[in-house]
Amino acid sequence: MQFLWIYGVLFLLLVIYCIFGALIDRVLKIRGNVSLYPVIGYIFTSLCFQVVSIPMQLLKCSLSLTTYVYLAVLALWLLCFGWIAKKNPVEKEKIVCSDFLVLAVIIVIQWALLLYNMCYGSTWDTSQYIGQISTAVYTNTMNQYEPYSGKMISSFNWKDCFVVYEMHSAAICRLLHIHPLIFFHRILANIEITLVSVIYYNIAMLLFRQDKKKANTTLILMTVLNLFSYSLFTWSGFLFIRTAESKSMLANVILPLLLLWVVYIVKEKDNRIYILLFGTAAMGLGISKSGAFVIPAALVLYSIPVFRRDRFWGTVLRLSACFAPCILYVFIYLVPLSSA
Repeated sequence: MQFLWIYGVLFLLLVIYCIFGALIDRVLKIRGNVSLYPVIGYIFTSLCFQVVSIPMQLLKCSLSLTTYVYLAVLALWLLCFGWIAKKNPVEKEKIVCSDFLVLAVIIVIQWALLLYNMCYGSTWDTSQYIGQISTAVYTNTMNQYEPYSGKMISSFNWKDCFVVYEMHSAAICRLLHIHPLIFFHRILANIEITLVSVIYYNIAMLLFRQDKKKANTTLILMTVLNLFSYSLFTWSGFLFIRTAESKSMLANVILPLLLLWVVYIVKEKDNRIYILLFGTAAMGLGISKSGAFVIPAALVLYSIPVFRRDRFWGTVLRLSACFAPCILYVFIYLVPLSSA
């Protein structure tokens, strides 16, 4: 019964991500690969919670109230996106399910491995993340109590305010009445695996000019490498030993996704992708504090081909806009701020 409940919630979340991803794709007229819908939807819904939760934390609102406001904002965006998509119809793209058969099989195999065979090698970090989620769920607060000691935090911490990954998980746990351990180790871990596989597949599709056989081969190769050659010093170690932790999401989802958007900009010559690039960079900061330093460095490195293609100062201006949330966080990090 628990097995059905876990996968029922997993499919529900993936369907919600796909709906938002499809609508955003229609509104921006990107015409990306259909498999990218859950990735775009996950980025958008996480970013929405980040925007909602920051003022709610400032006002010391409850987790329940924040969750209801978050749902209302998502519903409003759903109506807006639906209305815009209806007013601006596009030619329907024929979807062939067999095109994604290998991708689906690879994802399901990894789900099974995570559910029955994988264990966590970082109990200290994992206990910190689960402790934060559990404390938020059972006290109905956000970043107001120490997860280890249970003591109330005396002053508002600006550094924790922007990083809302655990609070987003807590909101989902409270809404769907899921225990934080089950959500973190099973559902969120499988969501990460799904997003990683989709990102690998789409990077390969772009680099190999939409050759599905080469993209499937690349996906299989990357999956085998991740399963059998990981260590504590590679992203693969984070993927299968520390799945769903914030640093794992940063290393395995955010950084490859930034690369995917840059490849899109270079290959498709579509500057609308900068909107997704900005959203991914901002959401990456909401996942891990390390993103404030890693994301700008990765973007500069990834964007070297863009500098060669586009006008230098135009590219600098657009990338600076993508850096803006990270720069703001670094400023807050370097200048201590606190409030009672």
